[in-house]
This record gives sequence, structure tokens and C-alpha cells, in this order.
Amino acid sequence: HALGRFADLLMASAKSPAMLVYLDNFASEGQPGKQVNENYGRELLELHTLGIIGGTQVYTEADVVGVAKVLSGWSINWDENANRYSFRFSEWWHCREPVSVLGGAWSRPSRANYQDRVANAQGDGESLLNFLARHPSTARNIATKLVQRFVADAPPPALVDRLAATYLSKDTAIAPVLRQLFLSPEFNAAVGQKVKRPQDWLYAALRTTRAQIDPSPKGVAATRLRSTAQAIGQPLFERVSPDGWPDRATYWVAADGLLKRWEHGAKLARNLITDAASPEKVVVDVTALLPSPLPSTVRDVLVAMAGSTFQFDLSPADADAIAAAARLTPTGPASTLTGDLVLLQNAVGLLLAHPTFQRR
Repeated sequence: HALGRFADLLMASAKSPAMLVYLDNFASEGQPGKQVNENYGRELLELHTLGIIGGTQVYTEADVVGVAKVLSGWSINWDENANRYSFRFSEWWHCREPVSVLGGAWSRPSRANYQDRVANAQGDGESLLNFLARHPSTARNIATKLVQRFVADAPPPALVDRLAATYLSKDTAIAPVLRQLFLSPEFNAAVGQKVKRPQDWLYAALRTTRAQIDPSPKGVAATRLRSTAQAIGQPLFERVSPDGWPDRATYWVAADGLLKRWEHGAKLARNLITDAASPEKVVVDVTALLPSPLPSTVRDVLVAMAGSTFQFDLSPADADAIAAAARLTPTGPASTLTGDLVLLQNAVGLLLAHPTFQRR
């Protein structure tokens, strides 16, 4: 559903056994004498739909409780059959009370008897999800997240407004929103404005160096790369809170995080992510990254390599600093760099550590 309608994505998420378990809705009981579990209802409003934008929210604590009541009974099939662990609506666990959300913008009557709950209660939850998916605050929240991801940490309000309007006019379809985003002047001007999150940096480093990676998912190469992701601050699938990894530079640009990137960039360039004796390896051939034809000086090699391989403009001053770190003369012959494998690996590691390579 990622490039379909957000309303469909939201519905699939709400019925996903993984989501039902992760946010405890599978165990939410709304019958008299029981307390509904509010975890999913809270995140549904705060993170998945309406959001808190600029410190402002349109929903109340009572709305969280109301949503949790409507979605009580949304659980998992535990029977020993082909549908075990799939979504199931449990009528007996559903809250019977009437519910009003957002000051009556959405409401449902009491579902006091069992037959009424069987016939209509699951439909109440589906109606509520469809209402939330099409709410103007949801449109603004999703537009803000997309712009923050692809354009700037502080999303330009005009672009957010345009995307939110498209989201609503296209009945929550995501593809038209993304098309408008990627064709916008704000996106075109956003090159270098966003700091790569650790995983983004790792994948970019592997692509840029044309690393050859053994594909075994449980092999040494995969294990070491997962360890690398953890070491640089973004372990796979291990964000503790349900809000997802932050998409702002202030969270990632710190001394320890950058030092870890430099360390592991150097390891990648020197083929130290995996051991030489390992049957599954991550291997980088730094000589294959050299520009062709080869420039005549060390400085020019570094500038050309940065542009052709690393896809950023390296200033002569920065090239000279890299050369100095390798104890080379910037205007010296290129062979003093290209003919020494260790010095070339060190140079590649420093290009991976360059401030511009931390951005996208």
C-alpha cells in the first residue's frame, strides 16, 4: 500500500497482527468491568493520523479513550487452523458504549446487544479509520513528514500546504503527493540540506565504494553489517519507541556518532568490516574507484574521485587536507597516492568521512 491510498495502508496496519501485538490492541477488552487498552488508540491519533504539529493537536485525551473503545475487540485468531494469528474481530470483547470523537465530527451509537455488535461494531472501527485518514490534520501531518524526510528538517509551509491539498483532493492517494513533492522547486533546491541517518550513510557508503557483499542473511558479512548499523547508532528494526527514527540533523550530528561513521568508513575502505579468513566477506576494491583517465596530481585525483565516484564537489583546500593527512604533497604525482594501496584506502575512508558525504 506504500504507493496506493493511505486509507488502505492505515486499514491494513490496524489489522496487522504485528501492529495488534506491538501496541497491545489484541488484548484490549471493552466489556463492562474491563479497561480498554489505549496504546494503539493513542499512537493512531498522535503518530499515524492527526499528529501533533508544532506542539498543537486537535484531539483530546477523551478522544484517545473513545478511539480505543471503538477498536476494542480488534484482535487475533488463536484457533488451530489455517487462519491462526490472522486478524479477527472478537464481538464479546468489544465496548458497547456510544462514542463521539473530535467533538462529534465522528460518532457511533451504543452497540448494546450482541447481534448489533456482530453486525456493526467492526464496521464502526473501519468507519473511524476512514474518517481519520481523510481528516485535514492527517493530511497536514503526512505532508509534513514527507517534506521533512525529503526536503528539510524545517518543512517549508507552502509546500506542506500544497501536498496536504493534493492528498485530500486525491482521496489519500500517496503517488500524486510524491509526484508533486519530487517536481517541486523546494525539492530541487534541497540537495545537501538533509543529513543522512546512519543507515542511509551506511547504504550510501556501500553503494559508492561498490562493495561486494556476500548475500547470506546469517553469514558473517550480514552479521557484521548489522553490527555496523548498531555501532553507528541505528540498529535495524530496533527503535524502542513507536515514533520511528528521527529525521532531523540535531539527533544525528554529534561527536560520537560522527566518529563512529569515520571509524567504520575507514574499516570499509580497508576491508576490515569482515576478516580475511571469513567465508562471507564485504570487499571493496579501491583501485576500481579511481577516475579514468587518471589526473596528473594527488589533488586532482582526489577532486576527480570525489566528483565521479562519491558524487560531491571536493574543494582543492579539502583535497589538500586529505593529502596532508596521508603525508603527501597535493601537487605531487598521482602515482604517490594511487601506487600505495594503504594510502589510497585511507583517502577513500576520509572521503566517506567528509562533511558533504554526510548529507544528501
